[in-house]
Amino acid sequence: MRRARPLRWWWNRVSRLMPPYLVAVLVTYALVVLVAAPDWYRPTLGDLLGNLLLAQAWWPDVHYVDGSYWTLPVQLLAFTAAAVLWPLRWMRGWRAPLTLWAIVVVPTLLRLTWRTDDASQLVRSVYDGLGLYRTHLFAAGVGIWLWSRRRLRGWHLTLLLGAVLLAHEVQTKDRPSTIAVGVMLGLVCLAAAGPDWTFARFLRQPATFLAGISYGVYLLNQEIGYLLARLLLDRGAGPWTRLLATVAAAILLGWLLTTLVERPAHRWLTGPVADRLATAGRAAGLRAGWGVRLALALGFRWAVRIAGLHQLPAPRGSAGQIQGGRSGSSPARAIPSPRPVSQASTLAAWPLTETGFPLTGERTSHTR
Repeated sequence: MRRARPLRWWWNRVSRLMPPYLVAVLVTYALVVLVAAPDWYRPTLGDLLGNLLLAQAWWPDVHYVDGSYWTLPVQLLAFTAAAVLWPLRWMRGWRAPLTLWAIVVVPTLLRLTWRTDDASQLVRSVYDGLGLYRTHLFAAGVGIWLWSRRRLRGWHLTLLLGAVLLAHEVQTKDRPSTIAVGVMLGLVCLAAAGPDWTFARFLRQPATFLAGISYGVYLLNQEIGYLLARLLLDRGAGPWTRLLATVAAAILLGWLLTTLVERPAHRWLTGPVADRLATAGRAAGLRAGWGVRLALALGFRWAVRIAGLHQLPAPRGSAGQIQGGRSGSSPARAIPSPRPVSQASTLAAWPLTETGFPLTGERTSHTR
């Protein structure tokens, strides 16, 4: 987020997450309706609409087309919160630990006092729809990242992760799940603190491939895997056959979804679509910086910070349009300052799951 405007960073994430999700919902819905066993729950058109709108937690009568899709609304809400909090400096300096503790403690207290088991459906929908029951997991992730960057002390991270596990127990009331989350967090800490494994270089290519299609595999592995396993079971297939078939199907479907939907849609939404919107705005007579002027006129200075526009853009063709480095000052010669694509241009960036793109310069933790 430091390298791009928060609004553009947010759009980059949305452009990567939503197109493959919408396609996955349609594919899963069609397969379950067409080939599921007679005793299988078949989602209705209302379920389909609720899943496409990410409104499962808000509508109590809507069933998830795939049980794993509960994470998508939570992820989008987390990205939105990050895009809002970062320009407001709530995730910088001494404010960052306070913010992390707040998103662990406040939802937990609300779960104990407001969103109780006998709370009204409206309270349940608001609490669950805003994803407050999983905010502690994002606090754990950010805390581990800050610790790996030497911006959070070990004892502080230990206390924070202890509070995260307590919050998870309160939210889920599932002790085995809490233990599993604790083990997972410990492994993540080991991976974040330890050096890279040089003895497993032979796994680099297959691991890179699977990482590149991981989002597609996540979207199409659970419900379709259950469906395929049931069909094979009805035909007398053994457990190992079912396991190998479901794993192979998940990898194949994930690769197809990544190759045919995720990467092309991301490039299109962060490239031609953005360019066409800018062109349409100019054709409608909107001058550069009209959004900033409107926000300032309405007193929404926080919106200007979220958009990453701290000042009005310079007129087209003026000397101020050519900037010298990060300082933003005009250079002595009218030549653009060099900036590799790998540094800051979200519009020119590949999807986060893209593999095999060329890297320029020294590799960092963001490009490994």
